[in-house]
Amino acid sequence: MLAGRIKTFNSNRDPKKVLLKYATMKLDAFRFFRGTCHLFYEDLYKKNDLPKSPNVWMCGDLHIENFGSFKGSDRLVYFDLNDFDEAILSPAAWEISRLLCSVVVAARTAAYSKAHIQKLTTSLLKGYTFRLQVGKGMTVETATGNGLIKTLLEKVEIRKESKLLKQRTSKVYGYNKLQIDNLKSFAIRSSTRKDVLKAVKHLLKSKTINRKWKVLDAVYRVAGTGSIGIERYAVLVQDAITSKKLILDVKEAMDSSLQDYTGIHQPKWKNNGDRIVRIQTRMQFVCPSWLDTLRIKQKWFVIKEIQPVADGIEFISFKEEMDKQEKLLYTLGQLAASAQLRSSGREGSAITDALILFGTDVSWQKSVTNYASKYALQVEKDYREFCKALTKGYFNKTN
Repeated sequence: MLAGRIKTFNSNRDPKKVLLKYATMKLDAFRFFRGTCHLFYEDLYKKNDLPKSPNVWMCGDLHIENFGSFKGSDRLVYFDLNDFDEAILSPAAWEISRLLCSVVVAARTAAYSKAHIQKLTTSLLKGYTFRLQVGKGMTVETATGNGLIKTLLEKVEIRKESKLLKQRTSKVYGYNKLQIDNLKSFAIRSSTRKDVLKAVKHLLKSKTINRKWKVLDAVYRVAGTGSIGIERYAVLVQDAITSKKLILDVKEAMDSSLQDYTGIHQPKWKNNGDRIVRIQTRMQFVCPSWLDTLRIKQKWFVIKEIQPVADGIEFISFKEEMDKQEKLLYTLGQLAASAQLRSSGREGSAITDALILFGTDVSWQKSVTNYASKYALQVEKDYREFCKALTKGYFNKTN
């Protein structure tokens, strides 16, 4: 039963926040797709319909809205893959099939024509295979971006961090506090807040030399779709010397939902935070500022500087600009390939030469595209079944 599979997967998360996740998933089929990465790979494993492909490091939950812009550790602005919670060693065809499927689901949700959808998936696949054939990763920053991506990068480059702080913080009785709106940010128990602040303070002290940071406040944070319900916090910190403030994202590191399906021997990670950070470091050209692991009580988290939601591209918003969409998807395909090339030949991943051969081989491309298109129809069917179960109150039951 589909509803049972979804409920079981989310059973180890905050029950109240999971209801927020379900409400988000109900918005449309694409949101449902974003929130059910586990269904995609469980079904893919059972059907085993994809052709053999080289093993690569993959972010796991790659879809068109898991690319975005961010300020890197060198403070330059980049556009790249930006979510590695599910990261794992897996066949290359698995990653590209999910990315292609996301295009089809999103486009069908926006009522695109079949011809339009085919052009978009073709552009994505062309970008992916071209970059593999080149055998060298590319990076997208303000100087090299174009079209929709360049516009986004320029916005991020001139954005003042003070604006973000103004939007998300306020002074309460003279103290700097993160705002609570009970939509994206929630109050936490004082004991939990104390544990979070203590752990972050200890980490910042160990990471910086001749600098002292004040850890001012913490709230529960809701962001994205698939991760809603896990422990996640926004933490406000301040440089004691310059008084500069930052907001850090502290996100619980869960098991990858692909781990039972790949059938590939994985490295022995110290913990899930270690897995996420190490794979992300391999795959990205430059990582977001402050990326690291953090332990709070008995759980491991990933910490990084917070990235505003507005720094992603909702490509559905550009329905009437097909030329821009095709260029965007061509670039997304290149970035997906670049991450695989950048992390090639590492702890079980295929070497660059094998990826070049995979990129030049046309025999697998039709079957992967067909699988993505067919599975998009399955997503829509599952979405309708999920909505019925949600309306009937199935997810409110305790067993």
